[in-house]
Amino acid sequence: MKKIAVLTNDLQYDLVEKNPERVAAVDAFKERFVSFMSNMREMGHMTVHL
Repeated sequence: MKKIAVLTNDLQYDLVEKNPERVAAVDAFKERFVSFMSNMREMGHMTVHL
């Protein structure tokens, strides 16, 4: 099995809350992102938040 690491970037409050369009985009994507991150962790892949 290949080694996989998931890196996240720019998820800080000030960037997420930058403007109403960004808030809406993050809100629309959040459920899928949380599910993806949970699946990666369940499979034992490393996650790194930058």
